[in-house]
Amino acid sequence: MFLVTFLTSHISDVNQVRPPIGCWHDPQRLERTLLLSSKQGRCIVHRSSITVRPLQLTTPTSATFEHQLVRVTSSTPAVTIANTYRPPSTSIPQFCNDLTDFLTAAAAVSQRLLICGDLNCPGTDSFSIDHRLVAVFDMFGIVQHVKHPTRLDNLLDIVACDSALSVRDVRVDDAGLVSDHRLVVAEVLASARYNPPVPLKSR
Repeated sequence: MFLVTFLTSHISDVNQVRPPIGCWHDPQRLERTLLLSSKQGRCIVHRSSITVRPLQLTTPTSATFEHQLVRVTSSTPAVTIANTYRPPSTSIPQFCNDLTDFLTAAAAVSQRLLICGDLNCPGTDSFSIDHRLVAVFDMFGIVQHVKHPTRLDNLLDIVACDSALSVRDVRVDDAGLVSDHRLVVAEVLASARYNPPVPLKSR
């Protein structure tokens, strides 16, 4: 589960929830550069049976978007997930340039890449995203799988991945109208890593 949160860095135990749930939380960090009025962070919640590790890239921090990057190592091969948020006040052309740099760095260390989150890049109708974002995805062989509006009549929240990953059963649900964004649900197919048994000898 990939979420936008309003938790601040003062909450110290958010990454220490107990099994069977695991959680990785990054507090909002762009407030000073973007002068945002809200404090939004990103959170990845997962089953504790899935091994998830944070991943750092050497690319400079972007002023147009934030990302939370993790690697799922309990699948074969590992899957890199970018939980991404672009504030609507930032420039889409500059965001596309920054995203290109980010994807170049991520592709260099990842065999499988999944991108999700609120990119605030609607297209010309309710079922498409901005053509400039499409061009960036095409450059890296990335397919965007959400085909319905996720907030009002705009498609803002995406699930996109390269051809090495299989995504199916993508749904957009009102989820009881608890948020101004609809819930996006998708099934990502990945093989679990097999750990062979280790023989033990005893006397």
